[in-house]
Amino acid sequence: MIGNKTVYAGWKAAGMPDMLNGDDHFAYIVGYPDKTVHPQNGITRVAVATIFFRLLTDKVRDANSTLTNNYSDISRGSWYDHAVSTLSKMGIVKGDSHGRFGPNAPITCAEAMTLIDRVLNRLPESRDDLLNGMIQWSDNTDTSKWYYLVVQEAANSHYDDIKSDHHEKWTKLRDTRDWTQVEK
Repeated sequence: MIGNKTVYAGWKAAGMPDMLNGDDHFAYIVGYPDKTVHPQNGITRVAVATIFFRLLTDKVRDANSTLTNNYSDISRGSWYDHAVSTLSKMGIVKGDSHGRFGPNAPITCAEAMTLIDRVLNRLPESRDDLLNGMIQWSDNTDTSKWYYLVVQEAANSHYDDIKSDHHEKWTKLRDTRDWTQVEK
């Protein structure tokens, strides 16, 4: 560039989602009464919900705080009632079609991806929001499955625009990052 030029740029905030507290490094794992944490065990749905509840900012947690939910298997006053009820109100966690949450069930890979996509607000609305040429997994081809869009979102690198309804519409596939090089 030669001479004086005026350049305009549009910036998009990146980093920690506004609902999560990335500034204060509070413990989000408190362990068990016997002073163990069971790091090699699987993890239940309520344990994961409680972790994300603890990672919310105080402002977001307070604004959405509730002890009310419609799950038949979440007991009022249980240690996880507040976390599950609040995240349910926020639409971050959901139960099954029979009105149960399954608190002690292990979280599946699809459920974990869904939770992360909801927290990061990475939610395509329909197959029409995706692009041809994306990675397709042989065990995720049924577009009627509840987890189809979630898996595609988590497994495809892409650029997107946010639609007026807050869902994303993919605009271009991007090269998939070689995580093996980063993780070395």
